[in-house]
Amino acid sequence: MSVVDLKQRLACVWLSVSSTLQFSIGIAILWALVVLYITKFTKGSKKPRLPPGPPAWPVVGSLHLLGQLPHRDMKDLADKYGPLMSLRLGSVQAVVVSSPEIARQFLKDQDQAFASRPLFSGPEIFNHKAQNLAWAPYGPTWRLLRKICTVELFTAKRLKQFQNIRQEELLSTIQNILESGRGGKLVNMDEHMGSLTGNNITRMLFHRRYFGSKGIPITALGEAKEFQHIIRELFRIGGAFIVSDYIPWLKRLDLGGWRAQLKKIQVKYDAFVGNLIDEHRRNAKPLAESENFVDVLLSIQNSGVDGRPTITDVQIGQLIADMILGGTDTSSVAMVWTLTALMKYPEVRRKLREEVDSVVGTERLVDESDLPQLKYLQAVVRESFRCHPVGAFLLPHESLCDTVVAGYDIPRNTRIFVNLFAIYNDPQVWQNPQAFRPERFLNSFVDVKGAHFELIPFGSGRRMCPGINLALLFIELTVAQLIHTCDFSLPPGVSPETVDTRESYGLTTPRATPLQLLVSPRLPSLVS
Repeated sequence: MSVVDLKQRLACVWLSVSSTLQFSIGIAILWALVVLYITKFTKGSKKPRLPPGPPAWPVVGSLHLLGQLPHRDMKDLADKYGPLMSLRLGSVQAVVVSSPEIARQFLKDQDQAFASRPLFSGPEIFNHKAQNLAWAPYGPTWRLLRKICTVELFTAKRLKQFQNIRQEELLSTIQNILESGRGGKLVNMDEHMGSLTGNNITRMLFHRRYFGSKGIPITALGEAKEFQHIIRELFRIGGAFIVSDYIPWLKRLDLGGWRAQLKKIQVKYDAFVGNLIDEHRRNAKPLAESENFVDVLLSIQNSGVDGRPTITDVQIGQLIADMILGGTDTSSVAMVWTLTALMKYPEVRRKLREEVDSVVGTERLVDESDLPQLKYLQAVVRESFRCHPVGAFLLPHESLCDTVVAGYDIPRNTRIFVNLFAIYNDPQVWQNPQAFRPERFLNSFVDVKGAHFELIPFGSGRRMCPGINLALLFIELTVAQLIHTCDFSLPPGVSPETVDTRESYGLTTPRATPLQLLVSPRLPSLVS
């Protein structure tokens, strides 16, 4: 055999071996890919063990089951499916929480896993992709804004600094109420409580009054009207149901024009607040001398490292929006609901007045230092929170990861709705929940600071409302002062039994109709 023949035969053998080897490697790779695909497919196709819930329709899911009062509809569904219920809202996976025990697992036991927020159209457009505290996703921006609120804005020292503003605005409001009620005229308590909480917040923010018919300089009337218009639009649009928040592919259609309206009001708000920020920047004061929240925020902004601002103008504007939206309507609605309950239950009103008189007397106004001694007042306000929740749901949370709650799978990006209305009306949680009984809170361990999930009007955990102390103080002070200085009567033809307690639904859960009362001075020398 020649050398050439040997080379040719070896070459043939090598080609044969090489082909076999390549084929074997190819088969091995193909088999590995098949196994990997099957493993992934099997894992991916395994449906999560979701909580029980109603069957979902194509496209709309279970949206068709919700009406004008979704908190009541969801309570009815929870009565059927349980305190942890799965709900498909359009293409969005959601769960509804309707018991204190389940709420604790979401808001305390696994607080961090559910510390984020979904990005609705409002936060996306008006809040510049959630550059505010209320809707910011869990992360650095939220931590920064939360720290500013807790360390600088809502401290006991800062609240004490604004005590005179609260007293002045409350006395002015009572005087306006009494003037409006002269001659037996009916007084719209919703309007007066709205002006009270609005001016209290704007004076804390800007040191300006924007609401009501008095106390606004003629030169500032145009500015006040513009601000009132912006805030009214924010509440109107903010309370709207935007279908693309649940069926995203409808976003481009902008059904109802809500996204366009959000953009329009965002431009107006940014321009208005931007001018205020610039004005305060021109008259900036050191942090220790700051007289309002905008000055405080600008001082913080200037404390950045290497000339970089700690907080942007957009974030300052969005914190201002949070305080307006979260500190005006919520408090005024709570005040009106408490007054409603006091008119419906005269015996409760009598007991409350007796307590205030016994602590304060009739020779001076109620002072904030009196509030810790007014235990029945505190019980009345807490029972009002329970019977008439200002927000029927907590702001929705969103899961950051796949996890398990109460034995059920909660996938990542699930929206969590805590139905306070359902919890507060559960006979297994509250004895005779339909009855207004402040006595249930006397000598009770249950408070509203987020530790007792039977009553969490301000939320709990990381996303709890940072303004809770201001809200509680101002609501209690207002109710006590009104009952102390004014006599209230129902309109002709209305009895305690027929007082309207129907609610409507939006950003908050106010009365369906304004509270109209007859008002006369009880201690005229104190409010003249």
